[in-house]
Amino acid sequence: DNETCLSALSMTTMTHPEYMGKGIFNILAKELYNNIASTHNVKYVWGFPNSNSHYGFIKNLAWVDVKEIPSFSIRTDKVKKCETENIIKVDAFSKKHEEALMKSTQAYHVRVNRSLAYLNWRYIDNPSFDYDIWEMNSENGVAFMVTKVFESFDEPGAFEIDILECAVPADASMILSFLNKIIASVDKPIIKINMWLPLHDEKHIHFEKVGFVPGGHITYSGARLLMGDNDIWSNANNWYYSFSDSDIY
Repeated sequence: DNETCLSALSMTTMTHPEYMGKGIFNILAKELYNNIASTHNVKYVWGFPNSNSHYGFIKNLAWVDVKEIPSFSIRTDKVKKCETENIIKVDAFSKKHEEALMKSTQAYHVRVNRSLAYLNWRYIDNPSFDYDIWEMNSENGVAFMVTKVFESFDEPGAFEIDILECAVPADASMILSFLNKIIASVDKPIIKINMWLPLHDEKHIHFEKVGFVPGGHITYSGARLLMGDNDIWSNANNWYYSFSDSDIY
């Protein structure tokens, strides 16, 4: 809601099997939350608990469910062919990429600050995977996507593409151009393209138009307020999210 604040991303959590059932998970989580709030002024903790930890987060740690997030995907054999001559792959971000993302997500009250520094940190300086940056320049500015290629978990020998960032106008033709360029540029048998995109995002129906459908893996998303009194974060419609926000991708 136009206030920049520090938050914490809940990541991998585990207890040694010999110590399970003793409440250690709850004790350490509460100690940690108190510490990061009082020492570092962290106002929220949020993340994507799996089915093993979701119950404990909600029942014992005062988390609130934000949403169940489905994969939003298209099989590549369903992608209609089109021209892609204006789309190129680049190896660096600039201020125009930050501005494009801000414009694309400005309707949301809760979102990660996808600044230029963030983009460089996430995809170039300290990446978990190899990412590609695809951009189209026009008189209206830059549109871009960030993608990664990975071996399919469902079909051995095949590959899939994840879209981590999508700062593209609500335009089915432009989306289709990006998809064609990305598929054609990967020298591997690509069977599917996946992303997260809020249902109420103006781009959603345009991705539907080119053939994307919800389904596949379902991910919990949730959060807990650590400081202050603010209910903006508990409304799922206020949140912008993409694969970028999860350490899994």
